[in-house]
Amino acid sequence: AAAPDASEANEIESVRYPRVLLMTPPWVDEEARRRHIQSSLAAERAAPDAHQPSDSGQRTESDRMCARTRQYAAACRRVAAQIRPRDRVLLLDLFTQIEQLPPTERSGLFIDGLHLSDRGQRFVYDAILELIAREAPELSPSSLGQFAIPWCDINPVRPQEQLAVYDQQRWW
Repeated sequence: AAAPDASEANEIESVRYPRVLLMTPPWVDEEARRRHIQSSLAAERAAPDAHQPSDSGQRTESDRMCARTRQYAAACRRVAAQIRPRDRVLLLDLFTQIEQLPPTERSGLFIDGLHLSDRGQRFVYDAILELIAREAPELSPSSLGQFAIPWCDINPVRPQEQLAVYDQQRWW
């Protein structure tokens, strides 16, 4: 049998995965990352951990570059544009959304310039819900119904029977 061409492969994938959510990486605050690395190294030098080998050769510059992350975000956008059928992919461009925020608001989203703080995680969660509400309202939490099997529906003597019924149902 001949290998499927690209359009056939994409159609096969869309049947296997009814919806795909692609997210670009978030913007990187290089200055905050650099400060975090320098303060971590200073703290390590002040109170070395006997269990951690000393690495005096560690760099003090940021280990993540915003320019590189921007390229990765652009690649994510290109991939999202190539997936067919187009209505099967949702793209959350975190990089652009965070980059466009005022600097004071942006800085509160990270604990170290790279990893999201509680506020940053909430920002991503809210952005996902907004994207779903706008582009795939049928996937909103209130539209999904119950996915867990009510414990009272499970026969404790033969649980596999009831579990098989739920396993046969498609939830998407």
